[in-house]
Amino acid sequence: FLMYMEPSPISESNISGPRTMLGAPPKDNYRFKIACKLPFIPFPIGDGRTSEDVATLSGLPDTGGCCNMGNLAHHKEISEQHPQFVDEMVCLVEEESYANINIGGIKDGVSITHMIRYAIPFIDKGEQCFITLGLTADLPIDTLFGLGFQQDTKMTIDFTTRRVESAFLQRHFPITFKEPRRTNPENIRSQENNAPKSLCTTDE
Repeated sequence: FLMYMEPSPISESNISGPRTMLGAPPKDNYRFKIACKLPFIPFPIGDGRTSEDVATLSGLPDTGGCCNMGNLAHHKEISEQHPQFVDEMVCLVEEESYANINIGGIKDGVSITHMIRYAIPFIDKGEQCFITLGLTADLPIDTLFGLGFQQDTKMTIDFTTRRVESAFLQRHFPITFKEPRRTNPENIRSQENNAPKSLCTTDE
């Protein structure tokens, strides 16, 4: 911090010598509440036939999200390390029959370039259930559960009990509040002592 000192003649009204010109006082913050942590839920993937066939993704249930989305680097690493959980991984750029999907509302808009489909440990009318995520390199978090998915699974977010209830899946998911950010794909690890295994990454 620098101060500007302007010399002035010493007089009866100025007996202290040089005059110090200070900058403006710091501005106060307007009292406005901002949540630094957002609600994330662990969602299971895998066919669920045994405890070894299930893992969890940590994702943000976003009522403003138009679709399920994932960070490309994060989910690509999962598909390489744990291919048993992935039913399908499609690169839209390499498939001539598919066009990229542009999504607005994030930055200046993002482009979905890949699709990943996970089996999930739920059965509907005798058929295995799946969850599909559109992947982009620009998503600032690992996984986002969009509004359409929440509607299809009849999810209700209850911040009082801190859990999300799914009437369709007949399951509830605990809410954990944490800062929304991407994790380093190199830190994806399976906690082998847990059942289900956790694919919620942690920085080390």
